[in-house]
Amino acid sequence: MTNSEAAFLAAARELSFSRAASKCFLTQQCLSDHIRRLEKKYGTALFIRRPKVELTDAGRALQGMLLRQKALEDDLSRKLTELEQGSAGQVTLGLGTTRAQFLVPALLKAFFPNHPNVEVSFVLGDTCKLQQKLALGEIDCLIGVNAASDPDVVIEPLIEEPIYLVTPRSEALKHGAGSHADLSKFTGSPFVRNAPGSTLNQLVDEFLSHRNICLRTTVFIGDYSVQLTLSKTQGVSFFCPGMIACAPNGPITDDFLTVLPISGLKSTLQLSLVYSAERNYPECVKAMFDTVRQVLPSFPCSLLP
Repeated sequence: MTNSEAAFLAAARELSFSRAASKCFLTQQCLSDHIRRLEKKYGTALFIRRPKVELTDAGRALQGMLLRQKALEDDLSRKLTELEQGSAGQVTLGLGTTRAQFLVPALLKAFFPNHPNVEVSFVLGDTCKLQQKLALGEIDCLIGVNAASDPDVVIEPLIEEPIYLVTPRSEALKHGAGSHADLSKFTGSPFVRNAPGSTLNQLVDEFLSHRNICLRTTVFIGDYSVQLTLSKTQGVSFFCPGMIACAPNGPITDDFLTVLPISGLKSTLQLSLVYSAERNYPECVKAMFDTVRQVLPSFPCSLLP
């Protein structure tokens, strides 16, 4: 990658010539000269400069191409390092914060015995943001939840998690819940729900909208352990098995709570291995792919005792 291309990527990322110049240890004039050279080379403007800095369509196209090129160059560098140093290398994997609590130890336990010299980094975040990082070449792969289809990536489904209702036993008895929960009977119950915008909430809300059911949500919280604790005293919750696995006491055995499948709800959370379709990954990264394929299907733990 040329200096002009690196300067362009910095400006495209920052959308500020002054900040990009600072990141590249260049003067703003020098950075502008690099970008003008590229614009002359391709015969088109790459940035709209006023009233604020924005990429043109041509600029976005060049950014995407250069990011893919940079990722391929990084992969080649790591592959050459592997050839020189044996099994050494680096892997960066993205996954959600909640599942990281139990997946990271399991992945490392399975990976390190055969790859002791590989440096492993984890980046935590939601699937949407992690897919953006994958596109930017900032991570090698991710464990995604209902990952968005993209022609530039491979999505390997590994497990599907159903959605359950976790409710105080008294609430279940009050609404006559047997082996399944009919949500239309829980409209008067207080609900403690996951953070707004989460994949689980989106699936539940779509189901509720289709059935014309309106629930009374009293608490939104993004921490599943706290949500499970609140379920004992503050209301009814929705969980999938992977969320329960991170709870301090593991599967639910509490006499005050009961776990019920939801009548009519077929939607699931699909956990997948997601990686670039174009990159030529080093062997250590491919080994991590195999580790994810091995470890992930052994989770989640059962919700039931």
